[in-house]
Amino acid sequence: MGVQFTGAELTIKPTDRQNGKETGGPKQNSRPDNEAGRSVQFMKDILDSMTEGAYTCDLERNFTYVNEAAEKITGYSNAELIGRHISVVIPDDQQEKLSEMMARRNEGHVDRYDLDIVHKDGSRITLNQTVSPLYQDGAVVGIVGVAADVTRRRELQTRVEQQKQRLDLLRSIIEKSVSGLARGKALKTLAHEVAETFGYDLCNIFLPTPDGAKLQIVASHGFSDEFVERL
Repeated sequence: MGVQFTGAELTIKPTDRQNGKETGGPKQNSRPDNEAGRSVQFMKDILDSMTEGAYTCDLERNFTYVNEAAEKITGYSNAELIGRHISVVIPDDQQEKLSEMMARRNEGHVDRYDLDIVHKDGSRITLNQTVSPLYQDGAVVGIVGVAADVTRRRELQTRVEQQKQRLDLLRSIIEKSVSGLARGKALKTLAHEVAETFGYDLCNIFLPTPDGAKLQIVASHGFSDEFVERL
């Protein structure tokens, strides 16, 4: 099978190995099989040297190729993925998104987007990938994708967003406190704001007693006053 790059499109065309001609297309100059073999190996070496995962799927969403980086990212070997449906690595909550993206490939669109997959060991991984239609004789026959593992980057972004929420919360409490709220009212507001910001149903604020012997609840959110008094 010969591989051609035409512009930005990756085109795969079947080749008659006996005479070196493409089947169903214009005639080409004959070339020795060993030259064709070297070209295919050269292409494979390029793809396997990439740090990003590269893969192709047919229209039925079955894997037809994965490079070495894709094997490392997913935890599956080439032999375990080739011929298997792409859903083997796609969690249920990402199936609808995948279907929408596949439909866009069939229409000839190229997209870059984040998609979560499931590693062979069960862990969840976030990929940022660029996916393009795969053409054969001018018709879309599948997809070709290049994906990078951005799980750590997303986790860092989440932590940054959480820190920003905390800073915004503290700023809000300070503003309300200095606006004339009594100590008890400010603490109760703080408990409420913490619960609302982080989605907690219950939130208590404890401070040491005057003698420092124990902690006591000074503000609460989600508990009844009677319950708090019993504590």
